[in-house]
Amino acid sequence: MLKYEGMFQVGQRIRAYDYDPSEMPEGTEVYVEGVVDKIVTRPWKGYQVTCDLCTHMGREGLVIIVPMERNSNEFEQRIVLAEA
Repeated sequence: MLKYEGMFQVGQRIRAYDYDPSEMPEGTEVYVEGVVDKIVTRPWKGYQVTCDLCTHMGREGLVIIVPMERNSNEFEQRIVLAEA
């Protein structure tokens, strides 16, 4: 089972961090937020989210896939429930 597999359901709002906040300059958080539209298995297992909040790179409005696990730069609390 992958690190974040089965932790979130369709309809839940999640926050997915690009980088571990503890390793970023103080006060810097790079993440996207959105509601899980569906759970996908291709090109990898992940949560398909329509991004409605992005703190970097302006991804609002884009459909993105948040991987359930990454091969590198994986860290605790990379994906969390977000406030509605």
